[in-house]
Amino acid sequence: MGQRIWAGLIAELPADDVSVMFMGVVIAERELELMAWKPATSLPLLQAIQDHDDDLYQELAEWAADHTINSYTPLGRREASCARLIRTDLTPEDAAFAYARAWNRLTDLFLRGLIADDVLYTSDDGPITGKRVFLEHQWKRMQLFWQCKLPVFAEIGAIRNPGKAPEPCVIIAYGSKDSLAGVVRLQTQGEFIQRIEMDSELPLHTTRTGLYPQLGRLL
Repeated sequence: MGQRIWAGLIAELPADDVSVMFMGVVIAERELELMAWKPATSLPLLQAIQDHDDDLYQELAEWAADHTINSYTPLGRREASCARLIRTDLTPEDAAFAYARAWNRLTDLFLRGLIADDVLYTSDDGPITGKRVFLEHQWKRMQLFWQCKLPVFAEIGAIRNPGKAPEPCVIIAYGSKDSLAGVVRLQTQGEFIQRIEMDSELPLHTTRTGLYPQLGRLL
């Protein structure tokens, strides 16, 4: 629906009801994995809320940044402090968050727009070069976990080397959170993930955070 229709629907509703409506739309889009990389239904609704109640908009925009898979919601999320995925310059923290989110949800929707065309992926099975080949490889692995019904846990971590800033990483576990399978290190260049390294052994000074982006979360 367009912004005008949403504006009419929310005009007489209490703020709590508007919040529940917006959260329901965002969650439906996310769970059905709809329109992750183009404007979705929640966007005109959020625009209508902004015109109706700016304080409520600010509150819902911050909530949406943590719960949507859509890179266009909330409005202006590139500049917002709560931005997670899409920025002019993609930081290693953003890349780790996106990669972990993708594996916790077993969908490559969170990665497609972030991978460089000439990305290099390395693992114990050997290197893979190129966005198309990499995404095909990731999708096949994700499908295998779906079919086997084996849970995947992708946790945000940090590798701490003396004299250097902590390096964000993703700690992967299969079956349970403590059945560690390896660590993923990501390098970014500009807006994209340029290099991904999967190592079956965790570096010595790896810190676990207990943060699993989007793992089985509804609200």
